[in-house]
Amino acid sequence: MPIRPLGGSLSLWGVSRTMTNGPMARACRCIRKLVECSAIVDLNDRQLLERFAVRKDEAAFAQLVRRHGPMVLRVCRRVLRNRHDAEDAFQATFLVLARKASSVRGQTSAAGWLFQVAYHLALKMKANVKRHRARVHPDVAGPDIEGEGPDWEARRILDEELNRLSEKYRTVLLLCHGEGKTRAEAARQLGWKEGTVKIRLERGRALLRARLARRGIVLSGPATGLLLARNATASVPPLLVRDTVACATAFASGILPPAVHGRSAVALANGALKSMTMTRIQIAVLLLLSASVAFIASGVGVYRALAQASNPVGPPGLEMNPEPQAGAAVRPPPDPKPEKPLRVLLFAGGPTREYQFLRSFFSKQAERKRLELSLHLQSSGPASVQDVPPDRLLKEFPARLDAGKNKAADDKSGNLAAYDVIVAFDPDWTKLTEEQGLLLERWVRKAGGGLLFIAGSVHASKLGRADPVPRGLQAILDLLPVRLADSTVEKKLPTDTPRPLKFPSAEKFLKLDDRGIDPLAGWSEFFFGTQRDDWQRTKDPPTRGFYRAYPVQSVKRGAKVIASFRQAEARIEGEERTSEEVPYLVSMQQDKGKVIYLGSGELWRLRQYNADFYDRLWSGLVRHAAAADRMQQR
Repeated sequence: MPIRPLGGSLSLWGVSRTMTNGPMARACRCIRKLVECSAIVDLNDRQLLERFAVRKDEAAFAQLVRRHGPMVLRVCRRVLRNRHDAEDAFQATFLVLARKASSVRGQTSAAGWLFQVAYHLALKMKANVKRHRARVHPDVAGPDIEGEGPDWEARRILDEELNRLSEKYRTVLLLCHGEGKTRAEAARQLGWKEGTVKIRLERGRALLRARLARRGIVLSGPATGLLLARNATASVPPLLVRDTVACATAFASGILPPAVHGRSAVALANGALKSMTMTRIQIAVLLLLSASVAFIASGVGVYRALAQASNPVGPPGLEMNPEPQAGAAVRPPPDPKPEKPLRVLLFAGGPTREYQFLRSFFSKQAERKRLELSLHLQSSGPASVQDVPPDRLLKEFPARLDAGKNKAADDKSGNLAAYDVIVAFDPDWTKLTEEQGLLLERWVRKAGGGLLFIAGSVHASKLGRADPVPRGLQAILDLLPVRLADSTVEKKLPTDTPRPLKFPSAEKFLKLDDRGIDPLAGWSEFFFGTQRDDWQRTKDPPTRGFYRAYPVQSVKRGAKVIASFRQAEARIEGEERTSEEVPYLVSMQQDKGKVIYLGSGELWRLRQYNADFYDRLWSGLVRHAAAADRMQQR
């Protein structure tokens, strides 16, 4: 007898649906999901990336976003300073991670990789946004998301230096200081020994402190950690996490909804992936070329060895290893003549910021025997001369010009002939005697000395308004390649906007970056944060630059303008032309010597961006000021 449903109302399908959709089933699913989430939280980045790369596990990717999202978002906000742009850069960073999960999954922690990608994407987006706003809305600025606090500049520089650190140091610094993990927790996530984490953390902090000190930011060990902690913490809105995970999962599979294709985050991520692919291709080509060159070189070496083995005596009349004749003296090859160090006098009216940085740079060069440094500071304190030995401190400006046979052994504190270059930081020329002014002119014109004069806001105005002009001061004014204006009566120009320089003449010493053949390499990167071919013509506002240039009446005949300051509000009347740009770097040959004029002491801003750029420029400037005739005489 068949079994019938009770009352005819209960069927097998109904029982199945009740069991799968009932309260008990929903509770079981929630418990299972909680257990899975708990298990995912304990996985390290490598395991999470493995799960996402193989299974497209959204929960694993969401854990990565929650784990490193605060650090990524904070980096994007500091660079872009606009909430919406920062969120787009944030999403683009994780879209790139989703597409590159297979290649990144070998890393135990993705923190360092994500920081670098986020930083570069934010810089790229910042340049794109500036170009767009300058073209479409030139008078509308994007809203800032945070004010420039007292340590804002330090945190910006910290981001740049973190980006330049080695991966192993950057990762451990971000985990321990940026994400607040203990050394034990960081060791577990990285798969390292705790001692290794401790060593690399201390080494990373030391490297970071040293690099920040080179850019004028001096921090102790605890202060560095505190700045890193403030530098990398932020909260990520849950909605942003959800949207990022959903978009990243679709982006990794290559299937995006039509409404998503036009989003700036997707476009930015695609551009970054294309750039990464091109970089890999370039590296592969370079490796292939290197291998080819090595193969050819080894083949040539084998050919020569076989040729020598088959003919050990060599061609007629040429012995391979001639024996010296009896009684003949064997002369060793002459030693190359060592280059004498450049002799520099640093002459300053007061301890300005540029003076402090340059004194430190010259002192290091003197320690390496690359130059000899003496110092005369008209107004100073103990800290202003701490890097210079006491025997190199001049109480008075040199008052002799003895070019006799004993000039090399002469007292360097009183003889102008002992120096190749004088670097003058806005000194008070009126304090020099008439005899000293005339001797300085003779030293340049007759002895071939090089004078590098940096105009400043304190004493340069005296040169523009002196009336009557004493004979010694007139001799100095005659040396300068420009005629200075009186800055106290000039129209005050706006100084709150950075401006780039224009280079009518691309001198060799202007090259900041040794890569490539461009004589102005590095300047585009400094001004606009990226390499641009049109950077000398564009009207786009720069990311960095210089803020002021000393006013000039005219450029003298025969002088060469190497760089000019883009200041449309100031019109400089030259002898042969009218220019809307203030001469910033001008060089002029004065008989045997050379005089260079620099319109402001703001090159420290270049040092703040890249210390190597700063060192290269000042090394080139000083060498350029040392006249060729004088160097040949030595």
